[in-house]
Amino acid sequence: MIYVELMEDVKLKPGQEVWLGDIARVWRDDGVDKPDFPLFTLEKSLVKVDVLEVIRSLKRRLPEEEIQSVGSAFCWIQYEKEKKKAGVWGWTLAVMIALLMFIGGGMAILNFHEDVNMVDVHKRLAFMVTGEEVENLLWVSIPYSLGLAGGIAIFFNLIPAMKKKKDPSPLELEYQTFQEQMDDYKKTKAENGDGS
Repeated sequence: MIYVELMEDVKLKPGQEVWLGDIARVWRDDGVDKPDFPLFTLEKSLVKVDVLEVIRSLKRRLPEEEIQSVGSAFCWIQYEKEKKKAGVWGWTLAVMIALLMFIGGGMAILNFHEDVNMVDVHKRLAFMVTGEEVENLLWVSIPYSLGLAGGIAIFFNLIPAMKKKKDPSPLELEYQTFQEQMDDYKKTKAENGDGS
């Protein structure tokens, strides 16, 4: 008996020959070597492979064997985009975007502080601690600013010593959700015949 379990999502290079072992886990109950052979060449950016196609291919090569499917009924194969090295333009663009984000974040915090009148809040806090009206608020503002920066760094998992934890940051979770939604959209589009 040969068992076939299709993987749900597989990423391969364009034009690559797709082998059975690339898209499925195959094993035999008698311990004999598992079969592995080419199925087709990846030409589209998104391909849906049905388990029945895989079983037919196995039956053609091993007609005397009994084949059992376990797991998913189909497998999606996508192009694995080749990673390009960032040139000078890529680094320049990254620095410009980071600078823009930094300035935008700073402006958002400044506008929030203006809306809630943070200067008065710090004056009241200083009065509560000292019992006097204080004009020099640096001893309140500096720890507040450091705490704000530290809180952001902890929230977004930016501190190297804390990165040892395998917990993803909120940004990584959002990116993962976005990637899953994009994959679902591409699969739906391909199933409806709109994809390439």
